Amino acid sequence: MTGIRITTQNVASIIELTEPTLDAMQKAVGGYIERIHPRGLKPPYCMVVNEDGIILELPINFAGCMLYQAPSPIVGDLLILKDGFNADGEPDFVSMEADEALELLAELMYKIPLLQAEEAEPDA
Repeated sequence: MTGIRITTQNVASIIELTEPTLDAMQKAVGGYIERIHPRGLKPPYCMVVNEDGIILELPINFAGCMLYQAPSPIVGDLLILKDGFNADGEPDFVSMEADEALELLAELMYKIPLLQAEEAEPDA
C-alpha cells in the first residue's frame, strides 16, 4: 500500500507499506494507530497517527499540526493514506497510485514549506 510518511524532523517521503498492513502502519507511527481527518487534507485522504503519542510524550510533528488545524497537537511520525472501500465494501485504507502520491507530496510541500522530501527506505 502506497502512502506518505512525515517525520517529526519534517521529512516527507512516499512509502510502500508491506503486508500485514496494520503491523506496517503501527511500526511506521510507533504504536497503536488512530485515523484522523485533518482540515488541511482534502478527501479521500486521512492521517494516521500514534494513538498514545501524547501520553508517550512523542515529539511534536509541526507539519502534522499545520495539516490538522485543531487545538490538539499532532505528535510522532505520521502517515497520510487514502480512504476507500475494501473488496467486501467496508470502509478501509486503499493504496494511492504512484503519480497520485507524487502529486499529493508536491502539494504538501507547497502548503508546508518546512517539509523536505526524501527517498523512502523499502518496507517502511
